[in-house]
Amino acid sequence: MSDEDQGLWAYVLRDVLPLPGKRAKPAAPAADHTPAHGVSSPQTTVGPSPAPALSPPAVRTDLSPGSGLDRRNANRLRKGQMVIEGRLDLHGLRQAEAQARLTQFLLSAHAAGKRCVLVITGKGNSKMQADTDDGRPGWMRNEPGVLRQNLPAWLRQDPLRAIVLEMSAATPRDGGSGAFYILLRRDRG
Repeated sequence: MSDEDQGLWAYVLRDVLPLPGKRAKPAAPAADHTPAHGVSSPQTTVGPSPAPALSPPAVRTDLSPGSGLDRRNANRLRKGQMVIEGRLDLHGLRQAEAQARLTQFLLSAHAAGKRCVLVITGKGNSKMQADTDDGRPGWMRNEPGVLRQNLPAWLRQDPLRAIVLEMSAATPRDGGSGAFYILLRRDRG
């Protein structure tokens, strides 16, 4: 793997912990492990990490309890009554690209003095099982989107946690559960 690929892989594995009762495997020396079919397999290094960031199973909107946001503004944000000064649509992006665009967008918005922005992640996928024997459609299940699930965790990581004050699921007119209002801190500098 190239140095860039190794760096990206290390970034992906930064919060990986061994399962309870399992020991972490020592890091393998960097070598070219190219199987006969020509595709290299990434080397994984699992080790202890400081305070892993675990994503909650459901999307939480309580980004920063005790963030200092007063009740009036918290209600205005939740009800979609704040002026939206920027929009970012992350539909169709892979996680790494979505996180990079989100970070760039929010840092730029904060630098420009914007206060409330809308980030559209999408609601997730609906999957339908094959038709039943009698021709009726099978069952359908909704799976929350990966971007939607990861957004709160991304906002709690550096450098975004320093500029994000609060987030809330958007109202139906702005995208409902597939979009979020993000309230940025005022620049006191």
